Amino acid sequence: MTRISQRLKRKRHTLTYRIARFCALALLLSAATSPKAQERAKAVPVTGVLRELVRRSTLAEPDGKPFYLRAKVLNAKQADWEYNAEVEEYWVSPTKWRRTIRSKGFSQTLIVSGDQRFEQNTGDYFPPDVERLIVSLVDPIPVNVLQAFEKLSMEIQKPDGKTGQCFVDQYFDDQHGERVRAAVALDSRTGLLNYLWFPGWSVGVLADYRSFHYKLVAWKTKDNPVNAEVEDLKDLDHPDESLFAVKEGSPPSEQIRTVLVSGTEYKKQLSNAAELKWPAVSGPPDSGTVKVKIVIDRNGHVREARSYVASNSELKDWTVEQVKGWEFKPYLVDGAAVQVETTLDIDFKTELKSGAPSLPAASSYFDRARQLSGLRVEGAQAFHMRASFEAFGSAELTGVGTYEETWASPTQWRREAILGGHTVTEARNGDLGFRKFDQPYSARRIDQAMEVLSPALPSGSGASTALTWRVANGQLGRAEMVQVWRGKLGDDGKPGANTQVYYFGPDNGLLRGHHEMSDLTIYNDFADFSGKMVARRLSVLENGFKILEIKIEQLDASQPQTDDFFTLAGVRPISYAPGNVGSKHVPAVPIKQVKPAYTADLRTQGFHGKVTCNMLIDSHGHVREVRCPEGLNPGVEAAVRAAAMQWEYAPATFNGRPILSFGTVEFQF
Repeated sequence: MTRISQRLKRKRHTLTYRIARFCALALLLSAATSPKAQERAKAVPVTGVLRELVRRSTLAEPDGKPFYLRAKVLNAKQADWEYNAEVEEYWVSPTKWRRTIRSKGFSQTLIVSGDQRFEQNTGDYFPPDVERLIVSLVDPIPVNVLQAFEKLSMEIQKPDGKTGQCFVDQYFDDQHGERVRAAVALDSRTGLLNYLWFPGWSVGVLADYRSFHYKLVAWKTKDNPVNAEVEDLKDLDHPDESLFAVKEGSPPSEQIRTVLVSGTEYKKQLSNAAELKWPAVSGPPDSGTVKVKIVIDRNGHVREARSYVASNSELKDWTVEQVKGWEFKPYLVDGAAVQVETTLDIDFKTELKSGAPSLPAASSYFDRARQLSGLRVEGAQAFHMRASFEAFGSAELTGVGTYEETWASPTQWRREAILGGHTVTEARNGDLGFRKFDQPYSARRIDQAMEVLSPALPSGSGASTALTWRVANGQLGRAEMVQVWRGKLGDDGKPGANTQVYYFGPDNGLLRGHHEMSDLTIYNDFADFSGKMVARRLSVLENGFKILEIKIEQLDASQPQTDDFFTLAGVRPISYAPGNVGSKHVPAVPIKQVKPAYTADLRTQGFHGKVTCNMLIDSHGHVREVRCPEGLNPGVEAAVRAAAMQWEYAPATFNGRPILSFGTVEFQF
């Protein structure tokens, strides 16, 4: 295995820095005659882009300017983390450089001089995530990662000079036959690298690019629990040659290297592991798999373990704690022990707790609900619906509104809602979608009513569904239900703001309730339409308070309509065609901003400062959740939350399609 941070000599490149080279990535080819042809014209090979980025942003490249760099690695949530580090690097060429790392848990002096490599380590474990962060500051696209991408056929959209992110990913089978992922994201405005994902290489988002001679260098990484930041970068003039003096290179046994190993292969190294006595679970499934990612030191001790995926999420933390106690035989490469990163698939077979329900899998409830009540499934009766709704609460628009929908098929429909003189119209005609509203942003209550009246159950079955959804007996109000959910439930059984829950009648399987993004929809007054049992009255509660009461007043078979009826003239369509080459992400942009109220109480307390909060923004641009820093003054938090919930955005898009997103906003008091 090649060490991730290993610097191999690259071909010499002419490093004439010309902005025009990357500005060319922003040009759009107008000669294409169809949307698909245009997408192909905008796409460029990923490997070519990565090579250009090496020339543009890699400090430690052949013919690069000698530099001195000082940086730090910090865990933002653990100020006393033993691997928070200070880093210094003196670099003259790929074959002449020196790096020192100092932290409480590990220190290293590494000198490369010609073909000699000297390594002095204090501490027996070097966290791979920390090493990657340090390497990324001078070499964000290591040569072995670039070579690996060259084996893939990936294309990415050309940056167009506008705000956003161009993105592409690809799943492929690695040399061990395991399914893995590669991904690249570029800043659409500058063409610079946002992040790179490959097995064994991920350092978060590269940010704060600054000029150093003819290069633009990322001074920070962000969005990971642990990040790196450059504190000083300058020319290395007349370096002290003693810095690079090496009397004798270090043998492999004195070097710390990290390799990726197949989980299947690495299980053979297990030397000491107690038989797992799986605890009983409170709900199905009682068998499946827990994936645990581990890092093992050179002595075979598990130093890091975490799990993101489990057939039954109730077993994730328990499994991780068991694996932390496992021992492995040292893993040898060229006769020397190395650190190992791997992911283990650990199968479990347990039993349900006494009194726990033995219920079918989640997919069976979704499939049954579609059969019973799914109006908008392939082959269903075309229909025309009219409804009225009353909107309550603190939203900008409340009162009585109307809704009308004509549905011919899953890819041909039109719906419209009106409230307080404000109209929102949506339509779909084949691969093209349309959305129109007559104000700078759509009304929150209208969008909520339209979503509730045109629900979509999760699709698919099998492994992906089983790994995310859980099933148990529960309650909706005082009524006994079967609940299918993903996310976190509180100790009182109530779902968190981001937890999705579907409530099904235990006897008939009808969908009776749905919780998502703090909204709970309750379905009542079922009546038959073309063999489907359809709820005619719907109530929506937000954080326990009623915000919508909806009544379906008319539901009958629709008459045939022309294609023009399902097209909104003058509206730029959104393409839902499959197989678009490349992807572009555009972040949400604020349209309406509200400042927090500086109340008399806050003035009396003399509160002054800056508050940064995170927001969940839905696909229509409405703020659905606000998260404030822990320990914030309650009065300040209330003011910030009240203001942030009133913000409105042009929603984030991915490949032109509106999506859910997260945003950060800063308030000054």
